[in-house]
Formats: sequence, structure tokens, C-alpha cells
Amino acid sequence: MSSEINLSTKLSLKQKIFWLITILLPAAILFIPESVTFTYQVKLFLSLTCCAILMFAFELLDNFVPAVLLPVGYTLCHVVPSTVAFAPWTSSIPWMMIGSLIFINCVERIGLLKRAAYFVVLKTGGSYNGVIYGFMVAGIIINLVLPGALTIPLIALAYGICIALDLGRSKTSAGIMIGAAMAAMLPAYLSYNPIGIGIVMGLATESFGITLSWMQNFLHNLIFIPYCFLMAFVVTKLFKPDVSFQGKDYFEQEYHALGKIDFMEKKAAVLTILLAIFLVTDSLHHLDKNWGWLFAAVAIFLPGVNIGLKEDIEKINLSLVVFVASCLTIGTVSGAIGIGQIISAAVLPFMQQSGSVALIAIVWLIAVSFNFLLTPLAEMAALTVPILQITQDMGVNPYPVIYAFLQGLDQVIFPYEYFNYLFLFSFGLIYSKDFMKFFAAKMGINLLYVMAIAVPYWFIIGLL
Repeated sequence: MSSEINLSTKLSLKQKIFWLITILLPAAILFIPESVTFTYQVKLFLSLTCCAILMFAFELLDNFVPAVLLPVGYTLCHVVPSTVAFAPWTSSIPWMMIGSLIFINCVERIGLLKRAAYFVVLKTGGSYNGVIYGFMVAGIIINLVLPGALTIPLIALAYGICIALDLGRSKTSAGIMIGAAMAAMLPAYLSYNPIGIGIVMGLATESFGITLSWMQNFLHNLIFIPYCFLMAFVVTKLFKPDVSFQGKDYFEQEYHALGKIDFMEKKAAVLTILLAIFLVTDSLHHLDKNWGWLFAAVAIFLPGVNIGLKEDIEKINLSLVVFVASCLTIGTVSGAIGIGQIISAAVLPFMQQSGSVALIAIVWLIAVSFNFLLTPLAEMAALTVPILQITQDMGVNPYPVIYAFLQGLDQVIFPYEYFNYLFLFSFGLIYSKDFMKFFAAKMGINLLYVMAIAVPYWFIIGLL
């Protein structure tokens, strides 16, 4: 038995190399000579942060471990007091995450998300193209009220469709799977996605006092609705069906199998509508919109509603919540010790002559480039504050830069770069060459769309 345990815990050569990098690179930072700006405090911060980010990037441990140790490390090494290191836990962002995960678990379990997706697909005809565009319509509608809720459910639903219709590993399957992923993820940028604009704005508010309402974010990103349908169109052209697709009967059968909408679904729908109203009207009630998710999560357990189950709480991905809080900690601590100002002072001379449009392009390219090394969440943690510091120093409106940054984070070539796309690829229905071909095309289209369409739109509405 002991020999089996040793074999199972033996590190591969790749893991050994990753561990070596994770130990040596942060250690090397400690040997860099100090200066007026590069103080011992800054040196410790960079070493600890580099170590944590490398663990995130190389997936050497569950993200929970480095995420929970990072604020402790900042405190024990006297980088900042514990009140600063753990300040993100007193903000609304982690609690928004907990609330949104509980509420989404409940709505998914009840079947409301599946019913909405089937309904929209049937209304668009149930054909191959109808499924792709139907997914996108459903994605836009649902993401406006439950942003970020569809990624795993819709991709899993698409996989079920491919299996039920016996499509195998084909271009037809690839189109349906990728179409579902686009429908789940792209519309999330239109609304206040907790695991996206919510994290970035949490850092922006804490470090610079920059705020953003749900309606502002929607109006600023309204121009990306055509982009969503453009990418659906690209899916239908790059992945033309190579096997017979008779989907309408399947969708009708599955939709009818759900039966009439029951009382629990009706209550879930009412709560979803109330949540949407709360999010949209934050400029009127002046309450932090993030608390809306927690209110909704509590409401599902109240007498008279009572649609929440213990399993909705138990299914929470605690590692994700702690990871997000840790990302916020990096930004909070970097702001407290002046990292943003240091990076801005080093980069600003090279960017001062670039102007706002060039800055948007550069930030997009930075986000795409770092995707090869860091997860999007780690990028948000490491880069948000420095990028915003540069916009402040240049006198550029931060919102278009933030939106370009988020768009860049969504661009990948390889599945490992982003968990959501890794989840998509892990079902085994998409060939690697097809995956890379589509996402390379998506990357080029996104850059052109941001620079040629979104930037002029931001000029027209006065953001630039």
C-alpha cells in the first residue's frame, strides 16, 4: 500500500520544473538591490505575489491553498497590516460571489435555465443554425439578469444534445459546443458579471474610488450585441454540419418532458426578475448592487418562498470565492504600498505620446499576451491597479480601457488558458486544430471589432 501511495504522489518532470520556477523566481526577486522606490516592503510583496501567481498559473496546488495563504503571508512578512491584507473580505465582492453561486445553483437545479434555453432554441426553428442563434438569444436574455450563470449549464446542455443526437466528434458537434460557449460567455460582458467586471470594479473602487452602475456598464457595452451575433455567424460558417442534424424533434421532446412550469419555477422566475430590477435600478436606490445577489440567495430559503435546498449551499465552489478574495487582496495591497505608481512611473514615459486609442490597443494586447501565463482572474489581480493608475496619470477615461482589458482576457488560442474554454474542450467533441482555428479567428475579429467599432462608439457616447 505504501509503495502505491509513493507512486501516486511522485512528481513528474514537468511538475518538478514548475516547482523549481515557482521557488527560484520569487527567491531571485529578494536579491534585487533596493532603491528609493523599490523598497524592502515592495520586494517582499512582489516575491510573495509572484509565488502565488505562479502556483495559480502552473496549478501546482488547488487554488484554495495559495489563495488563503497569500493575505496571511502579507501580514506575517509585515508587508501590510492584517486590516489591509484582509480588507477585501469586508467588501461586498466575496459575499456577492457566495450569494450568486447559491442563487444560480438553485435556479439551475429547479430547471428554469434549461426551460428558457429549450424555449428559445425551439422558437428559432430547431435547425443547426437555429440552435446556434437560439443559444445566443438565450445567452443574451439570461445573462442580462443572471450574468455569468450560463457557462457550465449551457455547455453541458450542448454536450447532452450532441450525445442524444449521436453526432460524435464532428464539425457539427464542435459548432454546437462552441456556439453554446459563445452564447454563455460573450453576452456576460453586457451586464455586471460578478466574475469579471465585478472583480475589476471592486479593485477600481477600493484603489481609485471609481464606480460603475449596471445601466452604465450596459450602455457602454451595448455595441457588443452585434459582435455576439457575428461570432454566432462565424461558428455556422467555420463548422458547417458534416453529419445529419435533426434536432427539432429532440428539443420538442425535451421541452415537453419538463412539463408545465411549476410553482417552484414561478417563484424562481419572480425572484430573478426582482434581482434584475434591483441591479438595473442601483442608481436610484443607491445601494451597492453586489448585495442584490446575497439578498436573492437568502430569499430562496425564506418561508413562503422556500425553494432553496441545503445542497445549493454545499455545491458552492469555496476555492473560487477565496481565490477571488485573494485576487482583490493583491490589488488592495499593491495600492496600499504604491505598486501602481511605480509601474505607472516606469511605463508612462513610453505611453504618454500614444493617446487614448493606442492605450486601448496596448492594454488589449497585454491582456492577450499574459493569457499564456496567467489565468484571467490572476491577470485581473495583478494588472488592474497598474493599468488604472496609468489611465489616471494620462487623464484617460478608465472605462473603455477596462472594457478593452476584459475583452482581451477572453481571447485564447489553447484551451488551458481559460478554465471555461478548458471545460468546453474537456468533453472531447472538438479537435484541437478546430479549437485553435476558431479561437484564432475570434481573436483577430475581436481586435478589429474593439478598435474599428467599439472605440468609435465610445467616442460618440463621450467616453473618449
